[in-house]
Amino acid sequence: MARGKLDVTTTLTLLLPLGALAAVAMPGRAEAATPTYYNSLPAFQADVTSTVTDDYQNPGYVFLQGNAAMNAVIGQTDYMTTGFLDWNIVSGGVYCAGCNGSFQLMFQTTTVGNAAGVNGVGMNIQFNDPGTPYFAYITFADGTIANIQLPPAGSFWGVAAPERIQQIHFGLTMGGVTQGGGFGIDNLIVGDGNIGGCMVAGDCVDDMNPCTDAVCNANLCQYVPNVAPCDDGNQCTDDVCAGGTCQGQFNTAPCDDLELCTENDVCAGGNCQGSLVVCNDGNECTTDFCDFGIGCDAVNNNNVCDDANACTEEDACAAGSCSGSSVACDDADVCTADSCDPDLGCVSDPIAGCCTDDAGCGADETCDADTNTCIPGSSGSTGGGESTGSTPADTGVDDTGGGGSSGAATGGTGTLDTGSEGSSGAGSGSGFDPGATPDFSACSCTTTPSPQDRLWWLMLPLGAWLRRRRRAA
Repeated sequence: MARGKLDVTTTLTLLLPLGALAAVAMPGRAEAATPTYYNSLPAFQADVTSTVTDDYQNPGYVFLQGNAAMNAVIGQTDYMTTGFLDWNIVSGGVYCAGCNGSFQLMFQTTTVGNAAGVNGVGMNIQFNDPGTPYFAYITFADGTIANIQLPPAGSFWGVAAPERIQQIHFGLTMGGVTQGGGFGIDNLIVGDGNIGGCMVAGDCVDDMNPCTDAVCNANLCQYVPNVAPCDDGNQCTDDVCAGGTCQGQFNTAPCDDLELCTENDVCAGGNCQGSLVVCNDGNECTTDFCDFGIGCDAVNNNNVCDDANACTEEDACAAGSCSGSSVACDDADVCTADSCDPDLGCVSDPIAGCCTDDAGCGADETCDADTNTCIPGSSGSTGGGESTGSTPADTGVDDTGGGGSSGAATGGTGTLDTGSEGSSGAGSGSGFDPGATPDFSACSCTTTPSPQDRLWWLMLPLGAWLRRRRRAA
């Protein structure tokens, strides 16, 4: 299949892949066009020998012009925009109809053809948006039509037929008009030649359809459907050629829908489908989502959170991190050292040697309220007003105290009662004479009175008088 010419009968409808033919016979017609399609400029020029080329560099073109102005520059092709009204753009040697709109080219007024049209039309495709693929909807002079999906940008595409080509609409499939997508051409070639001739099948150009085989019949190339294996480009179908087209049966095979936001993709109903990815970056301070075509992403939030630190409170998210204010640890006890443990929280450790009252000190200590420390205490008084030291009571003489004489003395003309409280013994004497000097020969005390001794003896008469009054009462 070397040169590629495609002959179509009136009853055959071919739905071919990119660059191939889908021909639909007009009802009631016995004949059908036998076009040849080209993806090579040299092959096209070899068959279409008398040509005119428009490279869209003519200074008569301006950036934007109406249909009539466009037609008048070269005069070999009639232009009609169908997506945007009178919106022909020529820029940098490229033609487009608004650059995202459909248009129609007519070839019945050229100098290289006749009123029926031309034998061949070819062009370089400068851009063709794959999101909105454009089709060539061809009307032949015999009334038949062909609907051809055009190849991608950077390709040469051409068509030739002995029946001549009247017009081609460039837009959506089956001649549909559009203001979408994008399609532009350069080096438009129109011409005549000896089209469709062959001696053997090898003279025929490959029609780029795996589901047809080229044959040379009566010096014309024809393409006969086969049953070869094929690939319709859909991973979710199992394919085989039938009726000149690649036909697929739906499968349930694992697949890849090329979408980052889905996973576990599998074929269903001829389409590759997956379940939505659950995005989780493990950070409670971000809100996670999946951006189709990009993948998982996240934005910071200000949610309530837990920073797992027992030494903070009122935790909240900020700038993608969880943090809180410090806990104030104070148990109001001066004898503890307060601190915070991140795992345990507030901790109060006792301060050695610290006290708040005497109970926290030893038997011979008291608590200093100013320093909260234990200090040695006084051991001279046991309280209750009772003397524990050497007093005159040791000699059996009343000490005039109100509740604590160590004995009682009797003698003379009266008896001295030392009271009933706290008496631990008794003493006897020869009598009491307030004017007499006591005899200290029986004790080890000094015989020389000291000033304190004289004061003591001066108090004795007062004590005796007070006791008498108490008894009288």
